[in-house]
Amino acid sequence: EIKPWKREGGSVAVLGFSRKQGQVIGLPYMEWLAETVKETRRHTQRRVISRPKLYDGSDVRAFYQKEDMFAVVGLFTKAMVMALLDGIPVFPLAPCAADSMGLNNLKFIDEPWYPQNRDAFFARLAYHQWTLAELGRGEPWEHIWRGPP
Repeated sequence: EIKPWKREGGSVAVLGFSRKQGQVIGLPYMEWLAETVKETRRHTQRRVISRPKLYDGSDVRAFYQKEDMFAVVGLFTKAMVMALLDGIPVFPLAPCAADSMGLNNLKFIDEPWYPQNRDAFFARLAYHQWTLAELGRGEPWEHIWRGPP
């Protein structure tokens, strides 16, 4: 379910990424998190919360509700896609699945973009998900040649 845009809220979350991802792209994880929190605070009076990547199975959507989330900042995290489902604007700071649905400039953190095409975005995202069985049957190629239903 895609929830309506949330235009109120008290907090901004800066979401971490995995240390492994940081190693792959040569970005020090903790330095990036600290610097991004600092930069976000330069542009808002809202509460800024850093949330490192958790591996305990905790629900990021419950975190958004508990913290009265107004916006989410991150590099390349599926948690931004979850925020879009919950109607929370995103600030993707690197190319990722959510980058077409948010702003990448933190000076607009208090004036986020609320794109009206989330249904189409989620449909496109879903079209890119294939099981091994579907891949084995060649369904992605059929989809490409035929087009979406």
